[in-house]
Amino acid sequence: MLSKPAIRLFSILLAGFFIASAQAGPPSIPHGLIQSSPAKLVFLTVEDDAYIISDIGSNRFVELRRKAKEKLIETAEAKQIVVIATNQRITAYSALTGNWNELRRQANEKTLSIRAEDFAALVITNQRLLNFNGVSGTWAERDR
Repeated sequence: MLSKPAIRLFSILLAGFFIASAQAGPPSIPHGLIQSSPAKLVFLTVEDDAYIISDIGSNRFVELRRKAKEKLIETAEAKQIVVIATNQRITAYSALTGNWNELRRQANEKTLSIRAEDFAALVITNQRLLNFNGVSGTWAERDR
C-alpha cells in the first residue's frame, strides 16, 4: 500500500498531466490552430500547364503539374485546403501537411459537387462519396 505522501504526489502528477494535455489540444493538430478561427492560408492559381498553390503559412508556392489531356472540371477553396477535380483525378492540398494527395477517377465517374470549409472537403460523384481531412492530409471514400 502506498503512503499518503506518495498518493498525494501521484495525484499532483496525474492532475498536471491532464491539465497539460487539455491545454495542448488534440495531438495531431498544431497547438492553437483549431481553437481560433483559422486564417485563409491557401490560394489557387490555375495556369495552362499547372495548378499553383500560394501557401501563406509556409511562405512558398507549391505546383502540381497537369497530366497529358487533363481537363479542369471544378475547384473548391477553403481557409486551409484546396480541392481540384479534373477528368483524370481528384486532388487536394492541405496547408497543414504542405502536401498534395490525389485519388484517381473511376471509369465514367462524374463530379456532382465539391464543398470545402476550413480543414475539410466533401466531394460527391455519381459513384463515390469522398472526404478530405486537411489535418491529416488523407482521403476517405465510400461507394454510392
